Amino acid sequence: MATITVEKLEEAKKLYLETTPALMEIREKAAEKSKIISAQKKIFKAYMKQQKLTSLPVGTTTFTMEEQEKVACTMDNVEKFFPSELVVQFKQNNKKRKVAFKEVRDD
Repeated sequence: MATITVEKLEEAKKLYLETTPALMEIREKAAEKSKIISAQKKIFKAYMKQQKLTSLPVGTTTFTMEEQEKVACTMDNVEKFFPSELVVQFKQNNKKRKVAFKEVRDD
């Protein structure tokens, strides 16, 4: 990885601070629109259930419903199903470490 100079860091900070407010505004508007869309999708889903429909065309989008099988693979389920010594071995064999880069807002 290339070395980051102080000048490059300062430029990145400046661009970040200039761009963030516009991005936040766009995200806010998108969240409002997403709420509207989500409410409509709930109506579509309820209607499809009532009418026992497997598909519903709306403009250029087609909503579909189908029953699917799913296996929930969580650590709780693994710990309940397998003997504890196997769970311990599984955790040891599959443990990975990573560096988490986070953005924490002060506002």
